[in-house]
Amino acid sequence: MKKYYISSLNGISGITKYSKDFFELVLKDKGYEFVDSDQSLSTILSMISSRDHVHIELGVFQKKELEILLAMLRGQYKNISATLHDAPLLKYPFSEFSNPLLNSFSKLLDQFGKSEKATAQLLEQLKAVYVLTKIGHDILRDKYKLSNAFYLPHIVNPGELNFSNKEKNNLVYFGFIGPNKGLDYCLQLHRELIERYPDLLLFVIGKPIGKQKEYYEKLKSKYSRNVQYLGYLPEKSVDEVYKQSSIAILPFRSYRFFYPFSGSILYSLKKGAVVFTKRNNAIPELIEEGVNGYFLSGNSTSDSRKLMQVIENHELLGKIRQQSQQYLANRHYPEVVRKFFKD
Repeated sequence: MKKYYISSLNGISGITKYSKDFFELVLKDKGYEFVDSDQSLSTILSMISSRDHVHIELGVFQKKELEILLAMLRGQYKNISATLHDAPLLKYPFSEFSNPLLNSFSKLLDQFGKSEKATAQLLEQLKAVYVLTKIGHDILRDKYKLSNAFYLPHIVNPGELNFSNKEKNNLVYFGFIGPNKGLDYCLQLHRELIERYPDLLLFVIGKPIGKQKEYYEKLKSKYSRNVQYLGYLPEKSVDEVYKQSSIAILPFRSYRFFYPFSGSILYSLKKGAVVFTKRNNAIPELIEEGVNGYFLSGNSTSDSRKLMQVIENHELLGKIRQQSQQYLANRHYPEVVRKFFKD
C-alpha cells in the first residue's frame, strides 16, 4: 500500500504555503508521495489504488481537491484522511447555483447550519479529519458527532523564523482585503497614531478580489498619509517589509459560523512582529494577551493608547518577540505536529 498526499503548490492562498511545509517537514519522512491536484482527475485516479492511503487538503476554495475526494468516495476508496482548513465548512455554499440570488440564499442557509447533516455524512466516510483549530475540532466532535475528527497544530518551518532586530518601527497589515478583515480599522488607528508619530509608516500587503476592489479603492482615497499600499507581494518582498515593521495590526472581524486558522497572524509571529488583533474566530488559540501579542477592544482611543505603550517601550517589544519565538517552538514546530498526525 502506497501513501499519497494531494494538494496544489500553485497559487497565493495560505493552503498552498501550508501544503509545501506540511509535506516537506512531516509527510515526506513518513513515505508519502506528492500528487499535484492540478492534474486531470482521470490521471490522479489512475495512479492511486483504492487500497492506497490518501491525505488531501480541503478548504472552501479548494474545489479541485473536493472533486477528487468525491470521486474517490464514489470509487470506494477506504483509506482517506483530510485536513479541513475552514471547519466546520467543507464548501461554501454547500449547494451552489448559477443564479446569484439563489447562491446568496444558499450561503445564508449554510450560516444557519442547514448543511451540517450533509457535511457530516460526507466527512464520516473518511478515516480521519484533521482540523487546525481547537474550536473547529470541538464543533465537529460535539455538534457534528464525528468521532474521526482530530486536532492538528498548524506547521511552522523553523528555518523561516526571523527575530533579528527591526530596521524601523513601522506598522504592517498583511492578508486578503475585505470588510471582514478589518483593514479600515487598521487605517483608522494608524491615522490617530501619526498625530503623535508623524514619520510612522503603515504597509498594507494584500490584494482585493472581485467586489472588494471598490472597498479597497475607497480606503486608498480616504487614507493616504504615510500609507503604502503594496498589493500582492512575493514572499521575499513580504519578508523585507516585515524587517521594517515591528507591529502587525490585524483586526479581523468575526466570521460567526466557521473557524479557520489565521495564516496572517502566524506569519507575523514568525517574522518577529508584535501582533495586535481582535478576540474573534480561533484567534485566542494563537494569541495570549501580553505574552505574544495584544487584543484590540474596538475603541480607537484606548487601542491607540495601547499601541503607543508598546511602540515606546523597546524593552517590552523585545520581551514579547522573545516569548513569541518560544510559543512557536512549543506549539507549531514539526516535531510537535508529527505527534498529532496519526499516520
